[in-house]
Amino acid sequence: MATAYAALVSLVQTTESIQHHPHPPISLDKQQLQSLQEHVAFLQDFLEQYSHRLTQDYEDGLMVRIADAAHAAEDVIESHIVDQILDGQSRTTSRENISSVDHHFYQDLQEVIADMDLIKNEVVEIKESMGIVHDQLHRNSVPAGSLSSSPLTGQKQAMVGVDDILNDIMDKLTGQQSGCRVVPIIGMGGIGKTTLARHVYENPLIVEYFDIRAWVTISREYNTREILLDLVSQKRKETMESIVGTRTCNWT
Repeated sequence: MATAYAALVSLVQTTESIQHHPHPPISLDKQQLQSLQEHVAFLQDFLEQYSHRLTQDYEDGLMVRIADAAHAAEDVIESHIVDQILDGQSRTTSRENISSVDHHFYQDLQEVIADMDLIKNEVVEIKESMGIVHDQLHRNSVPAGSLSSSPLTGQKQAMVGVDDILNDIMDKLTGQQSGCRVVPIIGMGGIGKTTLARHVYENPLIVEYFDIRAWVTISREYNTREILLDLVSQKRKETMESIVGTRTCNWT
C-alpha cells in the first residue's frame, strides 16, 4: 500500500511543479490535468480510508495496478519534457514535428487516464461491496464562510509513508528559531493535508512543547474576527475545564 500511495504523491508533485513553474517546460491540457488530479485524489482517499479493509487477494493486485498507473503517468509527462528539451536544442525541428510530439503526448496521457478510470471503477465496486454507498471524498471539506474548531472528531485517519514529512514539520515547529513560524502544507485536495496537520497537532511532543494550542479550519471566505474569537474561546474553555478539574480533585 505504501508503494502505491508514494507513487500517487510523486505524480502529484510532478504535476504541481509544472503548474507552479514560472516557465513550465511543457503545457498540460487543462481537461486532462483536471481528470488526472480527480482520479489521483480519489485513489489517495481510498488508500487512506479503506485500504486496511481489503482482503489480501484484492490488495496485492490493486496496489500494483495503482502504482503502475501512477508511474506510467509520470513517465509520460517526464518523457515529454525530455522530448521538448531535445527539440529545443535542435535547430532543424519543424512545426510539424512539434505538433506530432504534442499529439502523441496527449494520446499517451489519455491512455493512462483511461487506465486510472478503470481502476477507479473497480474501487467503486469494492467500496460498494464493503457497504460504502456514498463517496466520502470531500467529507473533510469546509463550506465557504464556515469555520470548524474541532480537530479530534471522528476516528484518526491512517497516514501512509509520511513519517519523514511529519518529523520535518515538527523539527521546524520546535526548532531554536524564535518568533512566529508558519509551516505551509501545500497540495491538491484529497492527498491527506488535513490528516497530516492533525497528526502534528496531536503529537505528544507538540502538546508538551507548546503551552497554548488551538485548531481552526479556514475556508476561502473567512472572517478574521470570527477566527480570533474562536481561538480565544478554545483557550477559555480549556482554562475553565482545568479549573473545574482542579476543584474536583481538591474536593474529593
